[in-house]
Amino acid sequence: MSISLRCFLAVLLAFAINVVHAQESRTPGVIGVAEYEQMKESGNASGNFQIVMDLENPIQENGRDQIQITSESTLRGGGGDECACIQPLDASFLIVPFSGGEAPEFRNDDGSSAEIELPFIFCLYGQDYTSCFINNNGNVSFGSAYSTFSASAFPSNQFTMVAPFWADVDTRNTESGLVHYRLTPTSLTVFWDQVGYFSSQADKLNTFQVIISNGEDALISGGANVSFCYGDMEWTTGSASGGVNGFGGTPATVGCNKGDGINFIQLGQFDHAGVDYDGPGGQADGVSWLDNLTFAIDACTASDQGNVPPLFPSLSLCETIYICQGSEITLQFLGPEVNQLISLEYTIPDGSGLTASETSNSGSTQLIITAGLGSTLGSYPFTVIATDNGTPALSTAVVFNIVIIDVPEEITILGTPAICSGESTFLSIPTGYTNIEWSNGAASNTVSVDQPGTYTVTASLGGCDTSGSIEVTLSQNPAPLISGETLICADALTTLTLTGAGQDQVEWSNGSDQLSIEVGPGNYLVEVINSLGCSGTDSHTVSAFPEAVLPIDFYECDLSASVDGNNLAGSWAVTSAAGPVVFSPETNQTTDVAINVSSFGSYTFVYTEAECEISQELSIDFLPVPAFSLNDTLVCLGAPVDLVPSGSHTEFFEWDWGTGEISSSITLVADSLLTEIAWSASNECGLSSGIVSLIAEPCQITIPNVFTPNGEGPNNFFVIENIDKYPGSTLKVFNRWGAEVYSSDSYRNGWSPRTDDVAEGTYFYILGWKLAQETKYFEGHLTILR
Repeated sequence: MSISLRCFLAVLLAFAINVVHAQESRTPGVIGVAEYEQMKESGNASGNFQIVMDLENPIQENGRDQIQITSESTLRGGGGDECACIQPLDASFLIVPFSGGEAPEFRNDDGSSAEIELPFIFCLYGQDYTSCFINNNGNVSFGSAYSTFSASAFPSNQFTMVAPFWADVDTRNTESGLVHYRLTPTSLTVFWDQVGYFSSQADKLNTFQVIISNGEDALISGGANVSFCYGDMEWTTGSASGGVNGFGGTPATVGCNKGDGINFIQLGQFDHAGVDYDGPGGQADGVSWLDNLTFAIDACTASDQGNVPPLFPSLSLCETIYICQGSEITLQFLGPEVNQLISLEYTIPDGSGLTASETSNSGSTQLIITAGLGSTLGSYPFTVIATDNGTPALSTAVVFNIVIIDVPEEITILGTPAICSGESTFLSIPTGYTNIEWSNGAASNTVSVDQPGTYTVTASLGGCDTSGSIEVTLSQNPAPLISGETLICADALTTLTLTGAGQDQVEWSNGSDQLSIEVGPGNYLVEVINSLGCSGTDSHTVSAFPEAVLPIDFYECDLSASVDGNNLAGSWAVTSAAGPVVFSPETNQTTDVAINVSSFGSYTFVYTEAECEISQELSIDFLPVPAFSLNDTLVCLGAPVDLVPSGSHTEFFEWDWGTGEISSSITLVADSLLTEIAWSASNECGLSSGIVSLIAEPCQITIPNVFTPNGEGPNNFFVIENIDKYPGSTLKVFNRWGAEVYSSDSYRNGWSPRTDDVAEGTYFYILGWKLAQETKYFEGHLTILR
């Protein structure tokens, strides 16, 4: 059986406390929803009410099954979700300004607020208060603030407080929430929102709230003036109180204490994880028992006799109890006091076919309700009044619906009952089932299985157990095989053929669904899917023949070069060359080859790959290494001089004379006694450079007045001393009648006239001596003798 019963405890505790102090009583009964709502709206309602709600399976309007009158007092219900009394944080809440905390968050440990003036009168065990203190450690105190972090059990004559969860709260960790409060004309709400514990721990967080009021605020029902509300509770104790990782040590205390050692109510003490609970006076309990509970307490007139009514800790306000035909449920009632006995009063609904029995021991009585196979399907109201043997004897009334449902049919398992080799399939059951357990250990509606066999599932539907099974078989996967060429030319096509596919569905990676496809180079995948959805795959790679890999165009400082490629078969050819070319090896059938040339210059080669006849071009520049020299030169001052470095292949170099001249030689004029000229010749293979000195000296010219051009002796030429050192000097010779017989634009002592050209006699000359900055002219007579 699966029963969700938890939230209902909150209302039962509120009822139980109010029963103790009712001035008058009346027999519990049931009123309709419409009557309850009319009484609430008019403000004239009387009686203490419990509203049993079934949100998932409403039987009457608004999802409320019935309203139970438990005792006579003034109704002040809060409305809303009866199982969630926590007031959500909104703009009406403020952060509590604790001492020791820094604004605006006021994070702190063991802090307290300043005294808060209440705009209403709060009554605690007959004592009226108009002010209070909010203490960080989970309580609201009166008359004095408390920083005490280790809780005491109630009753205590040391503390006057209302304690929704008195423990060592520490909000200094920024992962912890804060403490907020809201003050209205009739109530004070204090909200510990996801708070941590000492020392600055936030791995576990508690959420709880207390509301104190004047007894008439709509937030608290049933005439009570205190409400404890809980969210998720995860810790109990700080390390300064002996706790380890939030548990153990001094337990946390929940309750109200007048401070006189007599008047109190202690709902429990908590020191460990879990949901166990053995009553207010028993051992320390599991803190998760408080999760989502609500307690409404009349702290003004609560009993001082030390007796607490029986507790029913397992019934939820928000759900109806379901029971299957042929099964039973157990309801447990606890006595908070030691050795207390509990008696039960209940009536089996007519026509239901239900039966009930009791088992009792000290402090506990169990009511076992059975729906036999012959019980009648339907919904039945059920009331149990549990009464203890304390002084005075107190009672708790519980009202709920029991819905008898038919045993569910066998579960239908959905999914494909066959799996493919190496794969899995999903099995599922319809939604609505709870407590699901598969034979492979899974606990969800859907399970993945990868092995053949019988799979069973058990689950509950409306609290009733049922089961189902399915046989999963193994299906072999298709085994497709692709055949075809693996190496083709880059621009060629080939055919790939699929075998082993039969009539199965074929899906190629290029989108084709045929058994054969025509493709170029690339990677190809085929998937074959059979009728059961099982698939098999194969892949095939068609590669392109490799293309020749040649180096990029390069140069060599020699008459030979080595080409390193990818050793692909093919042949070389020469398309342009500066001279003969010799390949080595002579067959030159691969990309790897040595090339020898006879002349420096640029050469262009073409390599053609043999398989797919793809050609590539390569250019190589064969260059000489620069090796030039130029010696210092002795010149005549003002005379031009030609500078020509010694060396070969001058055309393959870049020349620099520092003058802008880029030719391999230069003509300069020695216009100073010492001139230094920097020169360089460079190319990709290196640099040759130097500095040449022109050493100049003054040179005189001597013009003879007679010479004998007869082919005999040293005086055959008209020699002007040093004129050869002054290029550009001019010479003109005239006969006595003024006719020109000789002329030179750059005379270098080379005139030796023949007899038939120039006869003996006297002649007139004009010499233009060209110096660096000027030309000087000399005139005179010379005699030719034979």
